[in-house]
Amino acid sequence: MSIEPRKALAKLKPYLPGKSKKEIEEQTGRSDILRASFNETPLGPSPRALRAIREFLPDIHLYPEGSYKSLRAKLAKLWGREAENFIIGDGTDEVITLLAQTFVNPGDEVIIGEPTFGAYRLGVAIQGGVIVPAPLLKFQYDLEVFLNAVSGRTRLLYLCNPNNPTGAYIDKKSLEAFLNRLPGHVLVVLDEAYADYAEAEDFPPGNDYLDRYNIIVLRTFSKMYGLAGLRIGYGLANRGIIYNLNRVREPFNVNQLAAVAAEAVLDDSEYLELSRQTNRQGKTYLYRRLTEMGLNFSATEANFIWLEIGADSKQLVADMLAEGITVRGGYAFNNPEWIRYTISRQEENERFVRTLEIVLSRYKAASRT
Repeated sequence: MSIEPRKALAKLKPYLPGKSKKEIEEQTGRSDILRASFNETPLGPSPRALRAIREFLPDIHLYPEGSYKSLRAKLAKLWGREAENFIIGDGTDEVITLLAQTFVNPGDEVIIGEPTFGAYRLGVAIQGGVIVPAPLLKFQYDLEVFLNAVSGRTRLLYLCNPNNPTGAYIDKKSLEAFLNRLPGHVLVVLDEAYADYAEAEDFPPGNDYLDRYNIIVLRTFSKMYGLAGLRIGYGLANRGIIYNLNRVREPFNVNQLAAVAAEAVLDDSEYLELSRQTNRQGKTYLYRRLTEMGLNFSATEANFIWLEIGADSKQLVADMLAEGITVRGGYAFNNPEWIRYTISRQEENERFVRTLEIVLSRYKAASRT
């Protein structure tokens, strides 16, 4: 006899993670895997982070310092805030879950862009909340659409800036106009997972708005900071929001190796600058080559490019994998003829373009026969 779960879970399916590099190597029989589907840094981890982990290893039999006081103090100095303005999470995914657990009652509405990061939906659904989609227009933000979706039941509104998977961003003027018109009962979740890569002069850091509006900013160490495997991120908000999130946060929610590595990489300015340079150079190269190939793509302020292939992305994902390259298929975002490619090092970007040309040429040849 089985026990039925809560009704809110009826339409939920377990998350199916992507294959590890080792699994891909075993499946393809190749050792030259270019994993360009997770938006990880191509540079490997920071030397300072590795050193900090090695130094802490003798103490892994001890529980973490559960408030992550030292890391929060360093973040406070970085952002010009107080330690009480920060919550440390097991990746930003955990903070997203905590937001739903803290602020969403059954029947409450949460506005989410389409397409965007899928994790926003999960926490809302678990709490029995109602997801209200706000479509992007030609993969660009139109905040009027979000404003029109607001009702008296709206509790959270997610803005991924820059957006995943499209790379589009909300400029300073548009964000400020939007915030000034938004009702005070709505909490804006400004997910800045990729903001470290943004170079647009009018890109608005969410930290600038915490004192005037109901906002929580999400940041991660998984992308430019190179700690995806350790799972650590944080939320930045006013003390009241952070206090309420901490009421539902589990004790010792982040392992201490992740915390000490995060502290260390914050000081590794050389590594961080190399990450920005690598991404900038890769973006310039890909813009040029994709344009030469006649492919449509979305301008990006992140470390990935969203591009139209004019074919079934499920088939292309499989064909690219056979060549040792993983890309994210747009079918996961209800755009089956698009893919997302993580900007990598120059030789890897060149390999991606060469392989994409070969695969797409096969499709063209097959369509002519």
